[in-house]
Amino acid sequence: MALPCVTILPAVSADFCAPNVNFGQISKLYFTRVGDGLTLVTNPAEWTTRLSNTTVLPASPTLAPIRELFVIGSLGAPDQTPIVISANRKVYPDGDFEIPFLVDDTSAANYAFAKSLIANNGAVYAHWFVAGDFVFGGNAGVPATMFLFYEIPEADTDIQRIRGTISWKGELPDRATSPF
Repeated sequence: MALPCVTILPAVSADFCAPNVNFGQISKLYFTRVGDGLTLVTNPAEWTTRLSNTTVLPASPTLAPIRELFVIGSLGAPDQTPIVISANRKVYPDGDFEIPFLVDDTSAANYAFAKSLIANNGAVYAHWFVAGDFVFGGNAGVPATMFLFYEIPEADTDIQRIRGTISWKGELPDRATSPF
């Protein structure tokens, strides 16, 4: 005999005449020191005061600047292997998320950054990413490992790029209307 389950039925939307669609591509990646998040992710003034690609990292408790990269990236489904438990039920552990991205700005600063992450096997930062009208990462940003490497193509008609990933174990990050 099956036991009764408590069912939570969340609200959804299905508007046939006016579907809410959002186009893809992660176009910007922001990152800073873990623990130095934002008070309100949707506040443009707070972003303006924190964004800097050159300000030296201050000692805590002074908030670190937030770095910005223009990227071409994507977020796919997490790698998540179900675990079979009693009564042939399945549970799903936290997902392994990864955002692969490309940086086409191969400036000396970006090259040095890639080189430092390669030498240190990546680094953990708090991340936000922008796709369409949304910024993902909530107020704290997503604590994730960033790794970069430098790519030189064979074709003389192609450009050199920095290829990277950010990866984390957990859940889908919070989404808010982008302040940008």
